[in-house]
Amino acid sequence: MRILIVSPHFPPWDSVASLRLHAFARAWADAGEDVCVLTTQKRPEHATEPRDCAGIQVHEVDFAIPRSLERFRGSRSGQREAGSPPVQKSGFLNRLRKKTGIFGSIRMPDLTDWWVKPAIARGKNLGSFDVVFASVGPYTSLRVGAALAGGALLVADYRDLWTDNQIFSGLFPFTLYERALENALLAQAGFITTVSEPLAKRLRGRTDAAVRVVPNGYVEADFAGLDPAPFFRDRSVWRIGFTGRIYWPGHDPRPLLRAIAGVPDTKMVVAGPDASLWHQLAAECGAEDRLEHVGNLPRRDALRLQRDCDALAVFEWRDAHEGQMSTKVFEYLRAGPEILVIGGPRDGSVAALVSGVGRGEALGSDKEIIRARICEMSSPGARRTGNARAQVGQYERSAQARALLDELRRLRPHR
Repeated sequence: MRILIVSPHFPPWDSVASLRLHAFARAWADAGEDVCVLTTQKRPEHATEPRDCAGIQVHEVDFAIPRSLERFRGSRSGQREAGSPPVQKSGFLNRLRKKTGIFGSIRMPDLTDWWVKPAIARGKNLGSFDVVFASVGPYTSLRVGAALAGGALLVADYRDLWTDNQIFSGLFPFTLYERALENALLAQAGFITTVSEPLAKRLRGRTDAAVRVVPNGYVEADFAGLDPAPFFRDRSVWRIGFTGRIYWPGHDPRPLLRAIAGVPDTKMVVAGPDASLWHQLAAECGAEDRLEHVGNLPRRDALRLQRDCDALAVFEWRDAHEGQMSTKVFEYLRAGPEILVIGGPRDGSVAALVSGVGRGEALGSDKEIIRARICEMSSPGARRTGNARAQVGQYERSAQARALLDELRRLRPHR
């Protein structure tokens, strides 16, 4: 079976989307399928996470964008080339981008709009396929995939919702056109995958195609190959770790910061962007001396941090039943320390996932409840939760990819 994966996100780009799609490509190629990937040409500042692509045909397509938008390319990664100027974060267009999702791989217009035409041209030279697997976002993956599908099974893989996105509202009048475009593209899709049941429920209301949940996950080899040296040399402090980005105000870390402000010898260690926001919130909560923001870390070091903290924090969305769960939640499941789910209802999507495999508990937003649990966990002789490997294993990415391949083999058109 010939499978074409379409997405700007693919290694060596260091993004959580790249990890998902590489796991699919790797498992499918190892299972004997003919796998091609159609992606964007990676810029040096994005090419930081090489992965094993032996046996996978990766076709990178370069594209030019208007010079006035060039600075946004650098802001799509937490890193930049040595010696290059910092990305300009201020200005009306950047504020609009943060609010609406434009030029951010979510809503229209997007930088990859200029990739669509050359990507389709390259894809037409690759021959025919049995399955075209287009991963959203950005939505341009689905535009390219639909143009190349022909008689193949078109699979729309929604890592995030497009026009129903719960974070980014889009920009009028583009919202009118992209809604109609999405409806037309969904009508072409023969199979749809997404990362959680709440998102699947919303998609089922817009299509007659089968919708299957393929959650995010973790890569076992990433943890097995970690440097065993402790990430923290000083073990006199009890640490709660967090890696990645928070989506303020949907994620609200203030209850946790208020709680640790009253617990001695406890720190919140954060790796990722948004340092100024974290320090602002810590100051508001009287926890400035309890916050340690270590900036953006290489992926392996971020995983070591997760492994070596005493607990890990994850924040439930205020509207938790929307089903938005980042990849770090699944990495936390494997990492080892107990997971504290902060905010949202106690039966929210993240809380249900964590408690379902015995890896932690939902503490809500009451600082006294959170503080009491931290004091209990940090007391001498407290038992550290095991990593429940048997239950967590269902979220290992290669296992998920093999199960999805069985479904694709069943659904693929007969030629």
